[in-house]
Amino acid sequence: MKKILFLIATFVIGLAMISNVYAQQTQEVTDEQTLNEAITALSTTGGVIDFKNDITTDGLITINTEKPITIKLNTFKLDRKNSSGNTMLNITKGEVTINGPGTVEILHGNAIIANGADVKVTLDGGNYISNANAENSILVQNGASITVKGNANINGYYGITVWDENSQINFEKGEIQAKAFAISGNGSGTSNSVINISGGTLTSEIGAAIYQPQTGTLNITGGNITGPIAILARQGQVNISGGTITANGNAGETIEIGYEGQELPLGTAIIVDNTEETYEAMAKVTITGGDFKSNADSPIVSISNTKSDIQVGAGATFDKTVNPLYLEEGLTQNASGKVVTSSSLKPSSPKEENKTPTVPEAPNPDNTNQAAEGANVVDAKNPDTSDNYVSIITAMFISISGLVVTLKKCTSN
Repeated sequence: MKKILFLIATFVIGLAMISNVYAQQTQEVTDEQTLNEAITALSTTGGVIDFKNDITTDGLITINTEKPITIKLNTFKLDRKNSSGNTMLNITKGEVTINGPGTVEILHGNAIIANGADVKVTLDGGNYISNANAENSILVQNGASITVKGNANINGYYGITVWDENSQINFEKGEIQAKAFAISGNGSGTSNSVINISGGTLTSEIGAAIYQPQTGTLNITGGNITGPIAILARQGQVNISGGTITANGNAGETIEIGYEGQELPLGTAIIVDNTEETYEAMAKVTITGGDFKSNADSPIVSISNTKSDIQVGAGATFDKTVNPLYLEEGLTQNASGKVVTSSSLKPSSPKEENKTPTVPEAPNPDNTNQAAEGANVVDAKNPDTSDNYVSIITAMFISISGLVVTLKKCTSN
């Protein structure tokens, strides 16, 4: 009996401990004060911040954590009062995951800044909105990384911008709707950035959907990328092996992006611009796949062929003709616009001319060229012009194994 009571007591204590641990690791928040308290409490233990209400703050919310923290927005909103502040959520250390479908929104400035080499942010669903003019919805800087997946939706003048050394963007799923650039860098201070796009939808209204003025690498393996100019590269390495890249700008119109004086053709899927002398590391583009659609006649444009490096390999499909200079040796486009090896194309059969079939003259068995006796002969070059009908009877005798087959052709004029 004592043993049974001991087991029951142990079980009850265990449940209490589990409940206590859960209570410590999950913090429910309803206002700015409880939110800041939860961040402080979980920064050393890790855990979940569970929104139970909309929260409007007076100032910046900063997360600096030693342990991973997950923020469950649920269906609620985190926003900041109308003020001169320029950031809603500033993450300076640690791993932070934000789950939707709630919203992080700011009137002035950035919805989220991921700032520091120790920062890893994951957006798994949710809405991230900046209503400011010429501001980033999300800024990734100083070596931080951000991963976007789920049904995350990012909306602002600029979508996600990467700054500084070794910062990284992984866009796997979700959507960015931007006034200017959906994803972009900064040519004056960004180096060795990595941008990986494997899915989702990126849309720009007035500029380039992706703007790469910085050194570093842009890898596109999937997703839907749409803008007046789909991709503009001025530095770094661009690798495209998949996805749908669409340039919906008006053909024949131009736009200036980044600096004055350089007019860029709208409706172009990819533009490589290596004309600005301040950019020392020239852009290089390698294409081995993807589906490219453009309103302009040329889907790929290099502003300066002497410095740029564009290579189009087998596998990509274009709805317009690619300049052969950009195709790797031995490649061409087939009838559907796909880049293939020249040897893979079957030689087309010559079209048969629409000619009236002729019957060759059969040899005369008696080796004479005399017409059948009594027949009227008309010179084809000088036909009889009289009104009388003339019958032409040509007797062709073919001797086959001793048999004589007679073919008669009768015409009248």
